[in-house]
Amino acid sequence: PCHAHCVGSTPWDADGHVSGQPNWAGGAQGMQKGEAKRNVFVSFEMGDEAQVRLLAYQARSDKFKFTFRDYSVKDPFDEKWKSQVREKMRLVSAVIVAIGEKTHESTPVDWEIKEAYKQDKKVVGVRIYRDAGHRVPPAVRPGTEIINWNAEDIASALS
Repeated sequence: PCHAHCVGSTPWDADGHVSGQPNWAGGAQGMQKGEAKRNVFVSFEMGDEAQVRLLAYQARSDKFKFTFRDYSVKDPFDEKWKSQVREKMRLVSAVIVAIGEKTHESTPVDWEIKEAYKQDKKVVGVRIYRDAGHRVPPAVRPGTEIINWNAEDIASALS
């Protein structure tokens, strides 16, 4: 069971696609047939899970060139958890850090951010509540793009 140090770390696929399989969507501003979407890992504090699920839902839009894949690791923060997250993170090309009220206090989120940099993943901070000014987790490196929760801005930051 999940206890206080559990964390949700989620590369979501809102459409149920197999990891690594190209997704196609029509539309002049969306994906073109044959253009693969990028898999994105979302690091978040469990108190923000509902907002992260909303982001995954919004990513179904044709304007996004990325897909969240649900590889959640909702086990206690220990070596087994770290090993599982390492493997799942290898399957993605970028990491979104969902920044909420307590994200900066989360040891597991900080660990995920450091692992993302170790694996040379693009890291983007996304403020869940644009006007709240919540603190950025300490592991986020200077110069890392921090944006507000806006579909177009997220799509642009990940492209």
